[in-house]
Amino acid sequence: HKVLKLEDNEWYVFWNDKEEKRPNGILVEKDRLLLAMNWSGELIAVDRKTKKRSLVLDGIGAGDGIEPTGNGGYLITDYLGRLIYLSPKGIDTVLIDSRNNKLTADLEYIREQNLVLIPRHKNNTVAAYRLVWD
Repeated sequence: HKVLKLEDNEWYVFWNDKEEKRPNGILVEKDRLLLAMNWSGELIAVDRKTKKRSLVLDGIGAGDGIEPTGNGGYLITDYLGRLIYLSPKGIDTVLIDSRNNKLTADLEYIREQNLVLIPRHKNNTVAAYRLVWD
């Protein structure tokens, strides 16, 4: 698997997944890309200039979607059915665990409403959750 970049109307390989960790979720930030790895269960940051990789979080399962929360944290979906919150301090918390009966996909987070929308493959629905921040 590869991450491609479009620059000056030309595509080129920005990052090559030589270790077969299978990047799935991608979030582009100012100085880095965050990649949710589907096979290794890692959240990896890739510096946009140097392409240096660093591990942000391990144990995300089959990483799928990534959304910033606006407070420095991130919401991450595990395709097998979990929603994980990574706090600005680097603490991960499983907010929802539906691995027994639902497969999750990418997600959408509407900050103004603290609303998370997650498509569910197994039963062809979209789940909506309102987050309450302390």
